[in-house]
Amino acid sequence: GWTIVLDNDTNPDNGVIATTTTAPGGTDVNGDGVNDPIGFYWFSVTPDANKSTTSNDPYYVYETSQTGWTQSWPVNPNNYQITIDATNPTAKDKNFGNWNRPATIDLSGTKYIDINGDGQTTGDPGLGGVTIFIDVDNSGTLNTGDLSTTTTANDGSWSFAGVDATLAGKKVLEVVPSGYIQTLGNAGYTITGTSQTNLNFANFKLFSISGTKYNDINGDGQTTGDPVLAGVTIFIDADGSNTLTDGDPKTITANDGTWSFSNLDYNLAGKKVLEVLPSGSVQTLGANGYTIAGTSGNDQSGLNFANFKLFSISGTKYNDINGDGQTTGD
Repeated sequence: GWTIVLDNDTNPDNGVIATTTTAPGGTDVNGDGVNDPIGFYWFSVTPDANKSTTSNDPYYVYETSQTGWTQSWPVNPNNYQITIDATNPTAKDKNFGNWNRPATIDLSGTKYIDINGDGQTTGDPGLGGVTIFIDVDNSGTLNTGDLSTTTTANDGSWSFAGVDATLAGKKVLEVVPSGYIQTLGNAGYTITGTSQTNLNFANFKLFSISGTKYNDINGDGQTTGDPVLAGVTIFIDADGSNTLTDGDPKTITANDGTWSFSNLDYNLAGKKVLEVLPSGSVQTLGANGYTIAGTSGNDQSGLNFANFKLFSISGTKYNDINGDGQTTGD
């Protein structure tokens, strides 16, 4: 039921050589004794006497468009240029492809906080105030040319209604909030040209851990009134060895005894924070280290360590010759 045109040019207003309609299937359109498939078309015409066989003036074959359909091939140009002469008396496989696309489509999804960073959303809360956009210029970032943007609602939901279906092939992306990393939807979602739902994004909020290193004066495991201790190595035991090894993140306590690690992600969940015990000291606080929770945005502070510096006592034993309780000369 589609009209195919054979023309001297690509302008139907200038007159056409012939038109035909694609077959319904099951009929012998070209008289070769074989029933042709659905969509088959065929022309048999006398060559135009005005066309020069020496200059190879082309014929043009194109289709008449139909409302709601988009031509998939040929795309550029959307026609076939054909030269017919004694050497090439036929032209085959001049095929057309179309797909039925609605004028507008709807797109929707939800933005989540990925609590444990597993890339799943079950049980995770929504995240409001995040920008979702259609990457019209294919830059991978939000630019002025990206006409379609929206902000996620308080429950994380977002939608685009009545999107031009010609945006098929473009991607839906998010503007990742500062301090977060993506765990779902990293590559975006390609618009198919039909309405789409569950185009979900999830982010994990980076976290920090911190504490203070103390000199436990009386060894009571408390830090009230105790001075701080600078220059001590604090590390994240990434490999679970309980000792500082290559690859373990580490830091040094500052002059005020404080230490911190920032911008940590879910990969460190369950790992421990330990100290490199200074020589000649024993731990009185933090001896077992501190386990990192590793959940989204869960900053941990007050992970304090305290040491007691070992001491010595010494003296001399005398033979008190005159029994005077003095040791001079004894």
